[in-house]
Amino acid sequence: MATYKQIRGIQVQARDSDPTVAEGDVWYNATTSVVKMYSYAAGTWATSDNINTARSESFGAGTNTASILWGGGGPKKLSEEYDGSSWAEGDDLNAEHVVSSGFGIQTACLAVGSNDSVNANVEQYNGSSWTEVGDLNTGRGQMGGTMAGTTTAGLVASGGNVTAGTALVESWDGSSWTETGDLGQARYAAGYAGESNSAGMISGGTYPPGNRVSISEQFNGTSWSEQADLNSNREHAGSGGRSTKNAFICSGSGPPGAANAGTEVWNAALEAQTVAFD
Repeated sequence: MATYKQIRGIQVQARDSDPTVAEGDVWYNATTSVVKMYSYAAGTWATSDNINTARSESFGAGTNTASILWGGGGPKKLSEEYDGSSWAEGDDLNAEHVVSSGFGIQTACLAVGSNDSVNANVEQYNGSSWTEVGDLNTGRGQMGGTMAGTTTAGLVASGGNVTAGTALVESWDGSSWTETGDLGQARYAAGYAGESNSAGMISGGTYPPGNRVSISEQFNGTSWSEQADLNSNREHAGSGGRSTKNAFICSGSGPPGAANAGTEVWNAALEAQTVAFD
């Protein structure tokens, strides 16, 4: 078995206080006389400002201090921006996007597809306006979110409409879409978490209609491999984070009257913990 020094290149260091370091780092806190390390633990939720226009089936991108929300049932073309405390209306989309998908940051993102007429429309946002770019090869909505990508590299997986699901996956290179390795399980209305167009996870969903699944699959840039199932079958679940750390699936269990508040976490946030020794 490799030692800490062999792995990290240094011996365990003595510190007067807990430093800001990376996952897996170990140190000795000389003030408290304990050995500690950074590992992962659960976080908490807090309420914030309401959006200006109530909606459902919308999608968004960005961070918790700089994000954008677009489309949805009702305001199908409206977008709003969040600055960490409040929402402001942004530029309207050119086409209607309902149960769409997308990726990027607040000032550079893509809105992808729609379940409204099941279209392949894709639009790019530059921080002030939306411009139509290359369409998907296969039009669809209710995609399992997308990997966190950029306007030059991203991925969309699964999707369909209320009568059909698909295992199709398409990769974006900044100008066009290319089909890549299919999912093992065709589905729509799944949850998604990821950090690039070569690393992500899709969980849950439904197909055929009403057949909710708990299957999770992870992407390595080329192909998908099945991982541990969710504890509950879920569709239309909110999701976010990374495919290896702090990826979560929350709420969502399908048709009206069957919604729930259940949350499942695939690892969590970094936290300093005391290390026990025999």
